[in-house]
Formats: sequence, C-alpha cells, structure tokens
Amino acid sequence: MFSGFFLSSNLLPTAFHILNYFSPLSWAVQGVNEGWPVFFPALGISLLWLAMGSLVLKQQWHWARKNGKIGSYV
Repeated sequence: MFSGFFLSSNLLPTAFHILNYFSPLSWAVQGVNEGWPVFFPALGISLLWLAMGSLVLKQQWHWARKNGKIGSYV
C-alpha cells in the first residue's frame, strides 16, 4: 500500500519513507522504475529479511521441540 506503487512516495509522511527503506516491495518498485542501480540495496534488504525470518524460525522450532509441539497446530 505504502511502497510507492499505489500512492506516490512524495505524498507520504516521513515515517513511511523510513519504513519503506526496509521494505523489499518498495525496492522492487524502485527497481522497476530505476533499473539495475538499485539491485544491490534491494538484495541486501531481501537478505536481511531472510536472515530475520530464519532466526525466528529457528527460535520457534527449538521452542516447539522443547515443548513437544512439532506436529501440533496448537
């Protein structure tokens, strides 16, 4: 919604500009508009999100193993 795809980024408050810096969707929109110069920042942000997701998955997996909830949805 606030990536600059639906709304122009010039119309957004400053807080959204800061949050958009960490959004892979925002970097994808910039990549479509600007091309290859934004590839490495977009790759870095994407890798950051993958690393954070991996850490959360690892933490949750260890919790589930400890509590015997690996095969359970509850």
